[in-house]
Parts: sequence; structure tokens; C-alpha cells
Amino acid sequence: RKAKKMWLDWHVLPYGKLKTTVNNISCEGSSDAIETYFKHRINLPNPIFQPGNISGCYNNTNTSSNIPMGYYDIIWTVTKPSTGTNTFTGEVFVPENGIGEFTINY
Repeated sequence: RKAKKMWLDWHVLPYGKLKTTVNNISCEGSSDAIETYFKHRINLPNPIFQPGNISGCYNNTNTSSNIPMGYYDIIWTVTKPSTGTNTFTGEVFVPENGIGEFTINY
């Protein structure tokens, strides 16, 4: 009986952290809202939500726990009484053992 050869191609992503700052720089009150969505470009199974859905005059800086390094696409939707609902996009790179930083001023 012949032995069969098997090949295993194993890829491991190193980890880093993501620091996000979200600032409502022209707050119009409790009806202001922002929804954010962070997704790794190589389609990891779970997107990263930070901070998610927030209403009112929100200002916050948050640093994630370890996440896979690489590029993340960011989509955020802002709703304000004076401007309606607008969607924006951006990207951030999370380096190996480092911190990627992204700021949203809305």
C-alpha cells in the first residue's frame, strides 16, 4: 500500500490593536446618531463593531483588545436633523504588535 502525501498550508495572522476616536463635533442634541461598522478585508468570519449604534452628543476613544493585523474597511452612517443621513467610508491598517488609529469627527 502506497503512502499518500498531504500538504498543509497554514496561515496565521499576527495581532495588533485598533484605537478609535469618535467625536460629535457639531452636536445638535439627542437626535444625532452614528452607526459604525469595521470589517477586516480578508473576510474574517466576524466583523468588529466599535462603537456600534450611538445617539446624542457622543465623544469617546477606545482601544480594542487584540485583533488580527491587516486592513480594515470602515463604514459609518451619521444622522443629524440639519443634514439628514449620510454614509462615509475609510480604512485603517492595524500593524503587527502595534496600534492602528482611526478618528471619526461628525
